[in-house]
Amino acid sequence: MLKSLFYRVTTHPKLMKGFWRTAYNLLARTYRTDSWRFMNYGFSPAERPLFLTEETEPYGAQMYYRAVEGGDTLRDSHLLEIGCGRGGGVAYLHSQFSCDNSTGLDLAKNAISFCRKTDTATGLDYVVGSADDLPFESATFDVVVNVESSHTYPDIPKFLSEVSRVLKPGGRMYFVDFRRTEKIAELRHQLSTSGLTIVREEDITSGVVRALERDNDNKIERIESTVHPWFRSFFREFAGTADTDIYNGFHSGRNQYWAFCAEKPCAS
Repeated sequence: MLKSLFYRVTTHPKLMKGFWRTAYNLLARTYRTDSWRFMNYGFSPAERPLFLTEETEPYGAQMYYRAVEGGDTLRDSHLLEIGCGRGGGVAYLHSQFSCDNSTGLDLAKNAISFCRKTDTATGLDYVVGSADDLPFESATFDVVVNVESSHTYPDIPKFLSEVSRVLKPGGRMYFVDFRRTEKIAELRHQLSTSGLTIVREEDITSGVVRALERDNDNKIERIESTVHPWFRSFFREFAGTADTDIYNGFHSGRNQYWAFCAEKPCAS
């Protein structure tokens, strides 16, 4: 019965949006520790060791570093992260790459309240809003970032249309997320017909699996020490620890994790 109810919720656009808003509001209200800021599965390159050693959540931070391809286009930019969660990603990008102004947007108002209390850096702001109805003027941002968030959205074409609208001509979107393997072609088609031009794309699943494996013991230790026993199984699944459905999906190839860079064409 619970599986049937969950299926009905997550396949109905309005119900799904409400479900995720409620879930992330609850997480933000319940877990207020600022040692948990990143809400992605992490990335670890094969060709070099972990290098973000100053970060308390280095694999999550490396996902953002990978998403923006080293950050060359971010300096002095006006940046928007859609689906900023607990704010770790946009705060990292803002400070690491000297953005002029950065905005984190999330549907969950409790998450935004948490971010506002935690981050007080100059030029960094947080806004409550929906990915498919962005509360910004057209042609506002140089860069839009979307990290491991879109898989919860009920209307991907509308989301991408809004990204295209708020980007300045020549602006770029950096997008990383996962899908069932058979859905990757659909995602690529949605991106290519959104008014944006795909500049680069890459399957980064192997780097995500490496991060999950290398961070596994740390995640389990944190869950055991901070989460009530009733909820530990949920959090292990949520975090993608070993032998969960999330981890097995990536490891088996059932799910793939892709990185895209897409650009808004300049006016002719």
